[in-house]
Amino acid sequence: MTSSDAWMPYDLKGRPQPTVYAANAPRLSAALHDLSEALNMETDPDDPTYFGKPTETGIENYFVDDGTASDV
Repeated sequence: MTSSDAWMPYDLKGRPQPTVYAANAPRLSAALHDLSEALNMETDPDDPTYFGKPTETGIENYFVDDGTASDV
């Protein structure tokens, strides 16, 4: 089991992880951009999973109605 995703602003329990996110999200975004450029193709995010929503530049958390990050 994992309780963290190094590329998301909140861990999988919905807790903020600003230091982890700041260190890792830019690297994922840059890698996705570089792959897109090298392959001469646009980034095409896959379908959302139970844990998060892929984007062209990384992954996003799910949020509950009150705006807090979900404990997935």
